[in-house]
Amino acid sequence: MNRIKVFFLQRAIYQQLNKLRNADLPSIDKVHKIVVLIEENQSTKIEALAAFLSHKFKGSESSFLILDTKKNNNAEISKNGVVVSKQDFALFGKLKHEKVQQLLDQKCDLSFDLTFNATVYGHYLFTFLEAAFKVGFASHSEKHTDLYLRMPDEADELKCMTVFWDYFLRLNGVNYE
Repeated sequence: MNRIKVFFLQRAIYQQLNKLRNADLPSIDKVHKIVVLIEENQSTKIEALAAFLSHKFKGSESSFLILDTKKNNNAEISKNGVVVSKQDFALFGKLKHEKVQQLLDQKCDLSFDLTFNATVYGHYLFTFLEAAFKVGFASHSEKHTDLYLRMPDEADELKCMTVFWDYFLRLNGVNYE
C-alpha cells in the first residue's frame, strides 16, 4: 500500500515541477506571510524561528508545517504550526488534511524548507506550497526551490536563516555594512 501512495505522490510532484513557475523575490517591506517546513524533531525551535522571522520581517506572520512521518496524530504543536503525517495522505496521494491544504493553497511571500532528511511527503508539501519565493538548505530540496543555499552538516536552523538573511539583503540591493 505504501508503495502505491509513494508512486502517486512522486508522480504529482513531477507534474507540478514541470509546470512553468515564476519566482518572485519580494522586497524586505513586502514580506507579510512566511511558511516554514520543518521536521517534528525541530518543533522545539519554532518560537526561536518565529522570533527571528518577525524581527527581520516586521509585521510578518509565520506558519509552520511540521512533518512527522512516524506518528499518527494530527495535533497542533503551537498556534502557528500544524503537524502533517503520512496518514494525512490518501492511498492515491491526495492530501486529506483540510487545514494543511488551506495553508498550501494560501499565497505566501516566502517559504523555507528546513528539513534535513528527504521524504516524499516533505517534497510534496513544499512543491505544492503556493509561495512567491522558495528557499532550501539541504541538497534534497535543490530542485524544489528558487534559491538553494548549501549549508555545512553542523549548521542549525538559525544559522541557515542568518545565511539566508545575508543573501536576501544582497539580492534586494541593501547595503548593510
